[in-house]
Amino acid sequence: MKYFTTVLFILMLSVSVACAGSQWESEYDQVWEITVTDCQGNTTIYHECRVTQDGLYVITFMPNQGKIATGHGPLIKVYRSNCTEVIMIAE
Repeated sequence: MKYFTTVLFILMLSVSVACAGSQWESEYDQVWEITVTDCQGNTTIYHECRVTQDGLYVITFMPNQGKIATGHGPLIKVYRSNCTEVIMIAE
């Protein structure tokens, strides 16, 4: 019985660590599809984005970075206001 309890505990521990793995990723570790709608109603969709700054008034990101970020490419800065909408969907 002691052996069974030990094996069951180790199995449950490894399953819980595997399931919780994605919860340890921050928004900076993930790839995003970012949709920006400005005050005039123009909508732009950016794919495979890496967020470099996400603050209360501004979000900065690099589009087209893929699963392995290169760190090269344009840096886009969007200022958040009452009429600007930013939607981030994890890819």
